[in-house]
Amino acid sequence: MSDTTNGSTATEPRPDMRLELHVPLSAEGQVDATVPIRWCVSRDLIQDLERRDFTRPQLVVVVRSLGEETDGDITIVNPTETSVKVVPLELELTYVSFRRPGNNEIRVFIVDRGNKDAAEALRRLISRESGNLYNRDGSLSRATTHATLKYIELNVHVEVTVPKEMFADPPSERTKKLVRRFYPDRERDECHMRGRKIASVIQAFLLLTYGQLLKLIIVFVFMFFGGFRGMDWGELLHPWRGHLTGHVDGVDDGSVWFHDKRGRKHFSPLNLINPIVLTVVPSLVFFCEQGQANGGQFTGKHAQAMDLAYKLSFLGYWGIFWRVDLSIVALLVAIVIVLLAIGGIDSLVSMYKGSESRRQAKNRRKQESAIAERTAAQAHKAKVLMSLSEMTCTPGNGSTKVAVSALPVHKRKVSLIFSATKAKVCKPFAQ
Repeated sequence: MSDTTNGSTATEPRPDMRLELHVPLSAEGQVDATVPIRWCVSRDLIQDLERRDFTRPQLVVVVRSLGEETDGDITIVNPTETSVKVVPLELELTYVSFRRPGNNEIRVFIVDRGNKDAAEALRRLISRESGNLYNRDGSLSRATTHATLKYIELNVHVEVTVPKEMFADPPSERTKKLVRRFYPDRERDECHMRGRKIASVIQAFLLLTYGQLLKLIIVFVFMFFGGFRGMDWGELLHPWRGHLTGHVDGVDDGSVWFHDKRGRKHFSPLNLINPIVLTVVPSLVFFCEQGQANGGQFTGKHAQAMDLAYKLSFLGYWGIFWRVDLSIVALLVAIVIVLLAIGGIDSLVSMYKGSESRRQAKNRRKQESAIAERTAAQAHKAKVLMSLSEMTCTPGNGSTKVAVSALPVHKRKVSLIFSATKAKVCKPFAQ
């Protein structure tokens, strides 16, 4: 690695002069765990992009940790890709975060995200479903070169050293235990952890609220169906002292459906119209009918019990809905068939004509959409080439300022300002 260091930047102008990459360095030659990188392009690269019809050129930034392995007396560098970022080439500046302390390197290459298929191929590529983007020696891997993407390989990379002190301290065990209940994967940085911590507290409160509501529903249904008296709802609503059934006084006095307030049994034909008869008994009849239809038979006491269940179910106003006469179903089917026979032919003809006209309209819209997409792509290409012409490299300029404030005003995006602020207040966690 033959980086050129001048003042506060590390630059890699050779051997590939088509793009220069600048990274700010401290006096000791070190960088923070999150740093801005800035690049400039040559006119040859702009012409190459125009010739190959790159409509939406993207810069793929790959951060690799240069860990070392010892094999006897030989020390082998084993690069590991720790992060991948894709930004528009005309953006000129972005922020990258390192994941491991020690020696790291930044490599870049260019791809074209010209249409939806290319965008999907790029998504699969950066997710590394087929493997790493680079080989050990720094050349593009087979997964990259064989992707359905137009690309330009650049022999541009910068090596940096990231001290361990530049990373954030790990969160406390109590915080990790809370966050891991809702988010099993690791956090990227302190801001990520703070956001998840707040979200975890909110979710825990909502779960407690939903738990209380569910408890109330369960107890209410239990009390309603059973007709019990004496529920202390205030005790039940207490989040710490209340339990599933709450504090129940007077349950032994019996149900309102079958007992008076003094707990004495009483019977009335109106008692048969209660939730137990209207729901539980018909449900029992239904499932027992299903079992009998599957080959089961009821005899003796079971048959008597079923007969009683039938009588009770028909005393309730829901009982009449449990059986549907097949003749009614047959009549409805016959009516539908007659209606279809009367208007079937005309409906089929009109349906065919309508589908043919819709198909033609769909094809026209598809063609118009393709033309509009190509027109928009060419317009975007012209805009990108004009923007790239403003960021051509100046030969021998090794002291380029790497900061958002150094960019032209129209390139100081809100996202870049946010990233610059975040880099100052949120350190990444070391992996």
